[in-house]
Amino acid sequence: MARKRSLIGDRYVRVRAFSELPPDEQVELPATQQKKILMPELIGFVMARWRKRGGLYQEEMAEKLDWAQSLISKLERGDVTISVEQLHKMVVVINEGLIESGIERIRPWDVLEDAYRIARLVREEGYPILWCTGPACDQPAFRGRALVRWLKELDNEG
Repeated sequence: MARKRSLIGDRYVRVRAFSELPPDEQVELPATQQKKILMPELIGFVMARWRKRGGLYQEEMAEKLDWAQSLISKLERGDVTISVEQLHKMVVVINEGLIESGIERIRPWDVLEDAYRIARLVREEGYPILWCTGPACDQPAFRGRALVRWLKELDNEG
């Protein structure tokens, strides 16, 4: 039996505010950074989760795609915006690992649906979503490890 594909699932998920995280998981950010999240980073977060579920390291994925490992890293961090072609190619490689792990295959739009679902939950917490990449975005944003820790908390809560 294939496992559920969704990162969040179809159940209601209570989203805790960043300030409700345990103190050891909080990272102090300036107030201007605490209320903005970049959509390319959310998509990258979802891609990284699927890649890991497929049992792939960035280096393995890069080798299979004949890309530089640094490109995979930049896509997952939201430093560059993923193209439709890149998304499709990454999903094909991820699916190989998912099938070996007994997990149902995903489609490119599953990745976008999961990112959008997370974005909706994040917006309900008062965090606006910005459609720009990290280096090109002139507005401070809640990014990096602090964001990833918070998104993992959001994803694991049920």
